[in-house]
Amino acid sequence: MEQPKNLLQICFEKGADIIVMIHPDYQYDPKVIKYLVSFLEEGYADVMLGSRIRSRRGSIEGGMPRINIFQSLFVFWENVLSGYNLSEWHTGNASI
Repeated sequence: MEQPKNLLQICFEKGADIIVMIHPDYQYDPKVIKYLVSFLEEGYADVMLGSRIRSRRGSIEGGMPRINIFQSLFVFWENVLSGYNLSEWHTGNASI
């Protein structure tokens, strides 16, 4: 099995316009994919990221380890310093 970064590169090389990656741990509901993709197709966004921090069910209830809640503190300060309002800065999927 290829590593995710290699799979992304293959998708780009084959001309993919939209790539959907979802973890198989059921922390994200795959039923929302069609809605998120529609924002991309209509040009409202360039990237859509799921966020366990801003989850309707809540981070911990959604299965996020308690230690990761400290990540939200980093996200808060990164938003303050950058002037952005992003829900996620640490996905690990940003580089190829």
